[in-house]
Amino acid sequence: MASEETIMTAAEYSDSVYQWLQQAYQWQTLAVGFPTYMAYQSALQRTVTNATGIQQPTNTLVNVSQTNNTNNGSAVPNARGDQEQRPLQGQRAVTPTPATQVWREFKIPPLWKRASAEIVDFSILFLVKVVVTFIAVDYFELLDLDRYDKALLLAATGNGDLDFATAMEVTSDILLLEIIHKFIVCIFEALCTHRGIRGHPGGATPGKFLLGLRIYTCDQIASLPEPNRIQIIPAADLGVFWASLRSLLKNVASTFFFPAWLTIFLSPHRRAIYDVMSRTIVLEVPSRNNRR
Repeated sequence: MASEETIMTAAEYSDSVYQWLQQAYQWQTLAVGFPTYMAYQSALQRTVTNATGIQQPTNTLVNVSQTNNTNNGSAVPNARGDQEQRPLQGQRAVTPTPATQVWREFKIPPLWKRASAEIVDFSILFLVKVVVTFIAVDYFELLDLDRYDKALLLAATGNGDLDFATAMEVTSDILLLEIIHKFIVCIFEALCTHRGIRGHPGGATPGKFLLGLRIYTCDQIASLPEPNRIQIIPAADLGVFWASLRSLLKNVASTFFFPAWLTIFLSPHRRAIYDVMSRTIVLEVPSRNNRR
C-alpha cells in the first residue's frame, strides 16, 4: 500500500522547523540545568541538616562548647580512621563565618605636619648618630683619629696634600660608621612603626606621634567627596615585616638616590614611593567612630 506524500507549503515547513527547534532547545536546557538543580537541592539539604544539628560533615562544623564535648561527647571514627566530635543533644553546631573587612575613614595630614614630624625625627636621629659615633670612636676605636690628625690638619690649612691612601682609609672608616648608623635607624623606625600603642592600630615615629600622625596598612583606598578625606582597608598595624621593609626602602632610597619623601607631591594621597611599595599610608589619628 503506497503511502500518501504530504505536500507542505514553505510557510508550513518553516513553522514545523520552528516548533522542532523550540522543543530541542527546551530539552537541551533541561539537560544542562538538571545537574545544577540537583546540586542546589543537595546543598540546601546539607544546610538544613547543619541547622538542625542532626548530622554534620567532616571538618566543617565547630562545636559550641569544647569543654562539654570533651567531658560528655563521644568520638566516632570515620572512614579514614580520624575521629569526629558529635555535638551533644540539645546543642547546635555552628559554622565559622569569615570576618568581614571594615572601611575606616581618615584625614590626609597637611604638608606642614609631615614636615614638622620629619624635622623632629631628624633631630632625634642626629643625636643618635652623635652617640653612635662617640661610642664607635672612643670605645670600639673604629675610627682612629690620632693617625689622621697631622694629615687632616695639613690638608685643612692648605700647607700639604692628603695622600690617596690616607684619604681612602678615612673614607672607608666614615662609610663604616654611616652604615652602622643607617642600620640602627632602620631598627629604630621598624620598632616604632610595626604596631600601635594601647591597643590602637597604627604605629608612629616620635615625630609623627607628637603631631598626631599614624602609619597604617593600606590595600584599598576610596576617596570621599570631602577634601582630604579617604577610606581605607584594612587600616591595621604594619607588623614587623612590612615595617622593616618600609624603613629599609626609605633609608636606602634617601642614601643612594634622592630624598624619597619628595614623591609625596606626585601622589594624590601624599604617599611616598616607599609607602606604595610597602602597602602603607601616613594619616592623621581618626576620631573614635570612624567605621563605615
